[in-house]
Amino acid sequence: MICQHFGICGGCSFQDVEYPVQLKNKHDRVTGLLSQFECGNVHPIIPSENIFRYRNKVELAFGDEKDTGKNMLGFRQKNRFSRIVNIEDCLLISEKANSVVHKVRNWVNKSGLPVYNQVKHTGFFRYLVMRETSTGELMVNLIVNCTAYQFEYEHKSMFAEFAASFGADVTSFFTGVNDTKSDVARVDKIYLLAGRDCITEQIGNYKYRISPTTFFQTNKFTVNSLYSTIKQYAAGDNGIATCLDIYCGSGTISIFVSDLFDKVIGIESNPDSVADALKNIELNKIKNCEFVTERAEVMLGRLFETKFNVRLSTVIVDPPRPGLAKSVVSSLMELNPNKIVYVSCNPETLVNDLQAMTKFYRITDIQAVDMFPHTPHVETVVKLAHK
Repeated sequence: MICQHFGICGGCSFQDVEYPVQLKNKHDRVTGLLSQFECGNVHPIIPSENIFRYRNKVELAFGDEKDTGKNMLGFRQKNRFSRIVNIEDCLLISEKANSVVHKVRNWVNKSGLPVYNQVKHTGFFRYLVMRETSTGELMVNLIVNCTAYQFEYEHKSMFAEFAASFGADVTSFFTGVNDTKSDVARVDKIYLLAGRDCITEQIGNYKYRISPTTFFQTNKFTVNSLYSTIKQYAAGDNGIATCLDIYCGSGTISIFVSDLFDKVIGIESNPDSVADALKNIELNKIKNCEFVTERAEVMLGRLFETKFNVRLSTVIVDPPRPGLAKSVVSSLMELNPNKIVYVSCNPETLVNDLQAMTKFYRITDIQAVDMFPHTPHVETVVKLAHK
């Protein structure tokens, strides 16, 4: 099966490559990059449970077709960032989510309001962001270019009527406003127009809130395999030790491993994510997790001055694509935990960080997990034990 937009859309790169070959290429890439280190167990890559319709989140941009003036809604065109590919059926999102794309596009065309022009920074409709759980709960966030005042007094009632038209097909319908020139699907203010203020996903025995502004793993099916690997690597000092979860987001990993430790401390700079983390521990009746809203490099630098001045047995790090700041690596080495579980979405930056860590730690296990079929991306979990 190959998407009708393949080769034009800038999303998937490898749909024309057989999936077993994709897996081999990703495994070879990870092992090749890490071959410079002395490694213990290098495990076979874990495949994605589903290779289509697996995405939990998608961001679509609005644009116009210069020749016809037709409004477009889709992904950036390959090698043409200012052009939009009008998506009819994206094979990475569910059929229900694709139907929402069509309904939104048709409504925008009838609204008489212009779509956003990325070059001129003019127009109204900017992005459609959707998030969906493995059980089919769907969140819609329609992001527009205006001020909060303009939206509330000129557009809100029209949007609320449209949001209500989805009924039970959409669990949460938001509209976010963003009148900056920055080309990111972020919002200055967000309005809940229909449904609940979150959707809920289950991973293993735990339930998690997913809000419009918080991070969640992209592959809604294979995330269980990823988290089970993290938990396996974190195990060892059951019930008597403390774990530090750096870049903890909404507390998903902290909660998933919480039964292994006496205490889990999560560090996260996004206050919205920490707010969700606190709600998630309440939802799951978890008593031994605490969360701190702070940048990792700041919190680690003064950890010994806080109430969290404890001897850590385990540190879990799940950084963004650029990897760890040098100050974070230095602070980790000073903390001197028994083991580190490094969760990476970028093998190249993982290698850079391991070069510093392996002076004091040895790599005992490496596990690649394919969370992103048909793309070059791969998740890697590395367990490091103190030498």
